[in-house]
Amino acid sequence: MSPSQRESSLELAVVRLSKDLAFTNKVFVSPSTLTALGIPSNKKRPVVQVGPHPYVVEAHPYVKDGQIGLNRFQREETELSLAAPVSVKNFRPPSNFVLDTIEFSVDLRRSQNGSHKVNTNQLASVLYKAMKGQPFEPGRKHPMNFQGTKLELTCKNATPSVVALESGGSEAASAKYPNMGRLVRSTAISFSLAEGASAIKLVGDRVEGGGAGTNLFLSDLTLKSLVLVDWERSSIPLFVEPLLPAFCLLRNCENWVFLTFVVCYSMDLLDAVKHLLLDRLVKS
Repeated sequence: MSPSQRESSLELAVVRLSKDLAFTNKVFVSPSTLTALGIPSNKKRPVVQVGPHPYVVEAHPYVKDGQIGLNRFQREETELSLAAPVSVKNFRPPSNFVLDTIEFSVDLRRSQNGSHKVNTNQLASVLYKAMKGQPFEPGRKHPMNFQGTKLELTCKNATPSVVALESGGSEAASAKYPNMGRLVRSTAISFSLAEGASAIKLVGDRVEGGGAGTNLFLSDLTLKSLVLVDWERSSIPLFVEPLLPAFCLLRNCENWVFLTFVVCYSMDLLDAVKHLLLDRLVKS
């Protein structure tokens, strides 16, 4: 096959993927189509460009010749409907096409009952094993079945590597792909809650900004609920109850109580209590 043939694009028809294949976040073509794109069958995690977007591609007998299988998020990103034709070609990324850091927002897929605790250390490990080599760019959505919980991950921020820039010859490539790159072992992965994701609690070391993440606290918190005049249990928000012994030391000084809760808006709750209690003990 000549170089011009290897670089030529194919027009393929979009088809739906099975659930198992959809959760891999790859696109799928037939073995003969992979060969026609100039991609060796033994190449690890090859990438094709579907319209303007690159994806890891894999050959599968599920997909017929002349077709390309995309999951729902991929069809939405490329603005393609089922059976629509799309130009597909072999994607040859530049040498610096890797990410230093990436942040995903986490949400539940569709309606799932109950609350869900997600360990971000385990999620990062599972995500890397499933998606290493996958190109990411801000706004791209990915379904994931994590320990029985169906999640929707959205790439929120992506920082390309600058190592190759220091060696020269990569400025043009970085200008072409300023917020895109492949997930590699050295990529620092972090997670944050998607807006409105009130049924998820993020725990572990990979929560963006540190500490555990949950929208339950912020969604229920109001300035009115922060000014505690009456210490009766019925007037105190549930999230405060575990801290009552500490705040009881401050009950005779209402301005300290107010200041305590205001500080809690901008710093970790327990750290705020610790610093204020130490300061009061010193002054006493």
